[in-house]
Amino acid sequence: LNGSPAMAVRVVHVSSVGPVVRVEMQRLDNGGAVEAELTRERYRELMLRAGEQVYVKPRKVRVFLDEAPAVVEDYSI
Repeated sequence: LNGSPAMAVRVVHVSSVGPVVRVEMQRLDNGGAVEAELTRERYRELMLRAGEQVYVKPRKVRVFLDEAPAVVEDYSI
């Protein structure tokens, strides 16, 4: 897109949470999960729908790695 890197994704789910619209997507190259938060105004401009293929350019990236779960102590009262 205009010479800048973008990744192809498929929209999986769209949900409104207060003033924000959350969009869950799946990368087409490796199946990885991508999530985005949009203002309601921006969502109305884009009108994203589940199943639709779009291109995204990451701006603020946070990566969550699959790691072994932390040890959880079990207590009973």
